Formats: sequence, C-alpha cells, structure tokens
Amino acid sequence: MDADTRRILVHALGAVLTVGLLGGLAACAATKPEVTPSAEDAAPAVTVRAYDAMAEAVNNLYKTELIRQQGPWRTVEQVELATLKYVWWWNHERLHGELDMRTPAEVEQAYYAETETLLSPTG
Repeated sequence: MDADTRRILVHALGAVLTVGLLGGLAACAATKPEVTPSAEDAAPAVTVRAYDAMAEAVNNLYKTELIRQQGPWRTVEQVELATLKYVWWWNHERLHGELDMRTPAEVEQAYYAETETLLSPTG
C-alpha cells in the first residue's frame, strides 16, 4: 500500500493473489523504514507502526466490504477475480476521506502532474 495515495499495489498476480495481496500488505508494512521528516517538513514521521495500522485497516475493510458481503466463495479463483475487481474499485472509484474525498488514482495523477510541472524547464 502506498501511504501517501492510499493506493493498493499489486506486485504479482497468480494463484496466491489473495494471500499475496493481504499478506504482502502486512509484510510490506513491516519492512518499511522509519521516515523522519526534515525540519522544514510539516508532515509527521511515518513509522512502521503507522504502516502496520494502515495495512490492518485495509485488510479489515477488504474482509468487510468484499469477503463477508459477497461470500460464500466456492473456489480460490472466485476470490482472486473478486479481489482484482475490488483493488481496481479501491484505487479508481472509492472516495477516501483521508484524501479529501478523492480516489488514490486521482491523488497519484495530481502528484505526477505537479512534479512534472515543477521539473519542466518552463515551470
């Protein structure tokens, strides 16, 4: 999960997608280093605990919004396909309060547009 955009990142697809996605969120969270902002930076420090909490929150939402509401599931493939659809919906349609009621994709797009403007020779 990207902490800034709240976007769920899927690095590998396959028969272990569900386990990889949810387990990967926790594993990714556990390996993120502590980030201490500079004196000029107004953002609070992002710690391993913050990533753990975010991964746990996403995992709980995933189970509440998808797994429990649309089950029972008959095959792993059904869960994988539903998970892919859920991740797309989460990243492209679901509005997030932490992102000023925007989608993760909108936040990411705005970030890259701003970065491109700042880095352009005329910007």
